[in-house]
Amino acid sequence: MKKLSVFILAVFVLAGCNDVSAVKNIIAPLTEVVEETPEITSDTVTSTVLFVGDLMQHGPQIKRALACGDGKTYNYDACFEFVKPKISAATLAIGNLEVTLGGEPYSGYPQFSAPDEYLLAIQNAGFDALTTANNHCCDRGKKGIERTLEVLGKAKIPSCGTYADSLSRSKRYPLILDADGIKICLLTYTYGTNGIPVPKGNIVNVIDKEMMAKDIKKAKTMNADVIIASLHWGEENVLKENAGQRELAQWLVDQGVDHVIGGHPHVIQPSVYLQGKDGKKHYVVYSLGNYISNMQTADNKIGLTVTLKFQKITTEGKSTTTLLAVDEEKTYCSFPVLNPTGNYRVIPASLSDSLLSDAEQKARVGSLQKKPAPAVQKIPAAKQKADSVKQKVDSLGKPSKTVRLKSRRKRAA
Repeated sequence: MKKLSVFILAVFVLAGCNDVSAVKNIIAPLTEVVEETPEITSDTVTSTVLFVGDLMQHGPQIKRALACGDGKTYNYDACFEFVKPKISAATLAIGNLEVTLGGEPYSGYPQFSAPDEYLLAIQNAGFDALTTANNHCCDRGKKGIERTLEVLGKAKIPSCGTYADSLSRSKRYPLILDADGIKICLLTYTYGTNGIPVPKGNIVNVIDKEMMAKDIKKAKTMNADVIIASLHWGEENVLKENAGQRELAQWLVDQGVDHVIGGHPHVIQPSVYLQGKDGKKHYVVYSLGNYISNMQTADNKIGLTVTLKFQKITTEGKSTTTLLAVDEEKTYCSFPVLNPTGNYRVIPASLSDSLLSDAEQKARVGSLQKKPAPAVQKIPAAKQKADSVKQKVDSLGKPSKTVRLKSRRKRAA
């Protein structure tokens, strides 16, 4: 600026002090030259959202927790010790609470009610939110639904899927979670409640396209950066998704859901990318399997932990959020007979063998090396419809309630 001032002074001298108009004509273009273009600023944030499968409590799990306690309280300290670092490192960690916290008497299958200490262990592991819409949410009736919500509320753990009444649902759903500046909208639905009627006044989110379309529309008005739907669907112990799951997943992404996380089959099912009407690719995993349970087969003992990494770029008030990466890691549920803690514990595939007993090492290797079911590619809508008609099951491919309960009773302790 000093050089510019000297130059302007020289112009005055040369033009003569009385010739003001000449000076103005010379200075005007100089003023335009020194004007600065406003700098466009942008803000970038990244966050991770982690999902795990079914958090279960069968009878033997409850007994072992009591044995690991003082005989009066329940101790779950060992259950999540190896996975806590990864859970805690995520910006948000979400799991499916497939039990009620209905109070005593505590019980496992077929009507679950877990000790409150189980929720405390889940919270201490680093979980930030839980879904409650699943086929066991009505196991203890009205008390089970409402007490579960009460205990979750006291622990300050956000949840979605079941509600004390319609007013509570309208206020709390869809659930918006903040992931370091990225607004995550969580939707969740279940195919049913094992034939147990939803208690009068209570609300359970069931899979119904008319209601789901309204919820997705509402989610869009809440300025969410990412909409994720958690679905309790599919057929138990089947390693591949069915036509009903594929059709519903495609419908969800076409409606505006960004990604779909599935559960209920108690085994891992494939993950794929579906193209929506928006032309974008959307991540879908049909089933994460079990995270912790007493279910007995090798497939039942393996779960999938999915971590979605998002990036949000805001420029001049306009934001764009993209999925940067997806991390999938298998976990193995170790039973008390295999480890020195005398309790159940979740072991990530990446954990060093040096931290495991010999029996755990062998069991984990045997389960994790099992060949996974091949990913199913997108098939034409016409064929999906034909497949659905041929199957003697409902649109989500679940067995009839009588068959399902009978077959599962043989598996679950």
